[in-house]
Amino acid sequence: MNTLLLLGIEFLAIGTFSVGGGLATVPFLLSMSQRRGWFSPEELTSMVALSQSVPGPIGINLASYTGYTVSGLPGVIVAALALSLPAFITIVFLSKMIRKLRGNRNFEAVFYGLRAASVGLIAAVLLSFCLSTFVTLEGGLLIYWKSLLVFAVIGLCLFLPRIKKLPIPIFLLTAALLGILLRLGET
Repeated sequence: MNTLLLLGIEFLAIGTFSVGGGLATVPFLLSMSQRRGWFSPEELTSMVALSQSVPGPIGINLASYTGYTVSGLPGVIVAALALSLPAFITIVFLSKMIRKLRGNRNFEAVFYGLRAASVGLIAAVLLSFCLSTFVTLEGGLLIYWKSLLVFAVIGLCLFLPRIKKLPIPIFLLTAALLGILLRLGET
C-alpha cells in the first residue's frame, strides 16, 4: 500500500481517537512506530520535545514531524490534514448538538470517562518517556544521572515562587544549555 495512504489512514485514526489534546496522540504514535517502523521510540521522544518547543499545537507539530520523517513535504500535508479532519468534522457538525446536550447527565458522563482515559494515556506516555530518558536496562541497570540532574534543576525551579513566573522559553533554553554543558564535560 502507498506510504502516503498509510500515513493518512494512521493519522485519521489518531485524530479520531486521541481525545485530550496533542499529548494524547503520543501513545498512538508509539504504537505506530512499533507497527510501521517509520521511527523508533527514542526518536519519538525527540519528536515530542521538538514539537513542544516550537509554536503551534503539539498534535499538529507531531503529525507534521512524522509526516516529514516518513514522506517529506507531501507527508507533512497528508498527516496534518488527516489528523485535523476528525476534529473539524466534529466541531462543524456537532457544535450545536453539544451546546444543547450540556447538562445532560449521560452526555457529561461520556466526557467524564473520556477525560479520565486521556489522563491515563498521558500518564502512560510520561512513564515511558521517564524510563527511556533516565534509565536503560541494556547490560544491567544504568541510570542517566545527567538527564536526572537537568530534570531536577528545572523541576525544582518550577516550584520556586519567583522563578516559576519566568516565561517557559527561559526554562527550555536553560535545559538546552545544561544539556550542552553536561555533554561537553564528557569529551
